[in-house]
Amino acid sequence: MPHRIDVTLQLGDMLFIPAGWWHEVTSVGDDMVCAINRWWNVPLQRALSNWSKLRAHIGSLLGMPHTLLDLLDAMASSDCRQQKLRALVQRF
Repeated sequence: MPHRIDVTLQLGDMLFIPAGWWHEVTSVGDDMVCAINRWWNVPLQRALSNWSKLRAHIGSLLGMPHTLLDLLDAMASSDCRQQKLRALVQRF
């Protein structure tokens, strides 16, 4: 990809990703990762005026049912619950 940037964060580091930028996050190692998104507070008129933001909102909405089903499956699993939850968290 001509515009791809790879970044490895260390313990305590933080990365700011501007609104509307497509990104993928992969956890390295076994530690817990925390991601905080602020895109949900975008006023509808501003979101509709920018196609990339609207596309991000639609993608998130369409992904929610799949993510919720995976979460319920992980919570219902008694033998590998921790592994399934960790895999689910790594997606985000």
